[in-house]
Amino acid sequence: MASGGTDSTVRIWDIRRSAACLMALDQHNTETDPLSPTNQAHSGAVTGLCFHPTGHYLLSTAHDERLRLWDTWTGRNALVNYDPYICNQFDQPLAPLVVAAGGAGAGAAGCDPPLVFHPSDDRQILVFDMLKGKLVKRLRGSFGRVTCVCWRTDREELYSATNEREIIVWSPVFKDADVDQTPLVCREYTHMHSIHSWFSRREIF
Repeated sequence: MASGGTDSTVRIWDIRRSAACLMALDQHNTETDPLSPTNQAHSGAVTGLCFHPTGHYLLSTAHDERLRLWDTWTGRNALVNYDPYICNQFDQPLAPLVVAAGGAGAGAAGCDPPLVFHPSDDRQILVFDMLKGKLVKRLRGSFGRVTCVCWRTDREELYSATNEREIIVWSPVFKDADVDQTPLVCREYTHMHSIHSWFSRREIF
């Protein structure tokens, strides 16, 4: 199990034992005590954590507006440089989402390479290649600040919610599009697998 704190730390726990903190992650990968009180994963309060479906990787995000990838076997920072477009300054949980090919929580197809969907305070969802850190898509069209994202396991659909009471459904289609293209609003969906273009449907409650 992993936990993040307002003290900029991310800790890994053994849930089979009480008081069993295995390590505190260190963003600088210094060769010190894994339980050293000086170990910090970020330079701001941690707002969200997400495991890769295999459990081999952990993603963390924080108020320093950085997204970090960790190797859960070694506890080391993978040093993937995610493009600095994330806006994350509100005092509330804001967790990224990993969708990979196969594996629990990814549905029948998922994404290959694995993708990270990160809500951003500037009313968009940033889509990164998890292993390379490259920004591959911006999902735009929300009226409010995106507060959470969720992947539907039995269909290739992403759901996002905002502080304006919106729920938006995103579906990938085969269509050429650049990174900054604004998604189209449509009634029907094409459930084909592509990371290059996404359609959206908005529901307001």
